[in-house]
Amino acid sequence: MATSGTPARVIAGFMLALAMIAVWTAGAAAQESGSITITVRECPAGYAGADYGADCTTPAVGVDFNASAMKLDYSVDGVTDDDGLVTLLLPEDNSINSPITVTSVPAVNVPAGSGAPFAFGCTKNGGEAVDASYVQVQTDPGGDAYMASIPAANGDVISCDWYLISADSGTETPPVAELPNTGSGVGFEQSSLNRTFVLTFLALVGGLTAAYASIHAIRTRR
Repeated sequence: MATSGTPARVIAGFMLALAMIAVWTAGAAAQESGSITITVRECPAGYAGADYGADCTTPAVGVDFNASAMKLDYSVDGVTDDDGLVTLLLPEDNSINSPITVTSVPAVNVPAGSGAPFAFGCTKNGGEAVDASYVQVQTDPGGDAYMASIPAANGDVISCDWYLISADSGTETPPVAELPNTGSGVGFEQSSLNRTFVLTFLALVGGLTAAYASIHAIRTRR
């Protein structure tokens, strides 16, 4: 009796281990770091703002960006590529839903009261609007620097359009744009989850196959 029960206990332990691996893998996927991808375009000299998407089309290449959150001790840097794109990974754990401060580096200093030297707007997870806002910091002597404050939760995949305006344009701070639902950014999140599902499924299939082979071998010996 003891001999016949041993394989069953081994198989049960093996299946329990597989279940624990599946739960751990799913949890790791859920905690996977999100990202902010910024598409940066330059506006014509002296541009006063009308239709940024139509009028500001030149990719801004080689612009340094920083994303940070003081409460999370988080700071990452990136630089725009030849297409004017830069992706900044979000913190792995933002359970307090701290907003992320994003700025070009160095931040453009403008005369006091002249308005932000950029316009921007963001969506997340395939088109959901992001309630982003400007952060104004007074600088000496008599100037202002502007940054973007972007709400972010764990795993968010955020896409932003960022338009650089000449610092001497004299425009008021432009509103945060409401971007169209383009579906951008979804592939990163879905592909990660799909890989997790496939790996977990293969592990379970392998475990069941091994269990069947063990039981069949025991029956054959008997």
